[in-house]
Amino acid sequence: MIRARRWSRSPKGVLTLVLLAFILIAGRVEGARMVAPGVVAGAATAVILDSALRRLRGRRWASPTGALLTGLLVAMVLSPREPTAVVAGAAAVAILGKHLLRIQGGHVLNPAALGLVVVYYSADPGENWWGALTSIEPVAATLLLLACGALVADRVHRLPLALSFLGTFFALCTAAALVGDRATTADVFVAPDLY
Repeated sequence: MIRARRWSRSPKGVLTLVLLAFILIAGRVEGARMVAPGVVAGAATAVILDSALRRLRGRRWASPTGALLTGLLVAMVLSPREPTAVVAGAAAVAILGKHLLRIQGGHVLNPAALGLVVVYYSADPGENWWGALTSIEPVAATLLLLACGALVADRVHRLPLALSFLGTFFALCTAAALVGDRATTADVFVAPDLY
């Protein structure tokens, strides 16, 4: 019980709980029967493959929480209408990249992003970022995402960095819209980029 409480307060624990909450909320809107297969395929593939690769590398057993996060992120970005094999493939590429592309013991690329990019070019999957809550009331989604984003950023001690990045990003996009072609930068200010 103490171990679970400690994990739930860790950065990975907080992010996992936030993603699971998003899956429950967005899954209700999208439909549990539509969402569940991809979420299970992504998470299970990532966790099983990560555990197997850790074992093959002679590493001791560790809970594959990073792999779970990777699988959940991949599933939340890809369309729930994609075949489970595509979601599982993206998760597998992500975990393989995590284990193969390493420098000084750490992975070089964001595993979920790597898996999504590789699958995007090889299988041309649909993406709809259903996990970003784009199907619910925009104001409620924005407030929920801001609160959860601030919570996670605070837990990893990166809240000032996240706020300065977002401020700079939106200031540059606004300046580009004022100086240049407004249509080119207008997409930044609509879903899913805004929230």
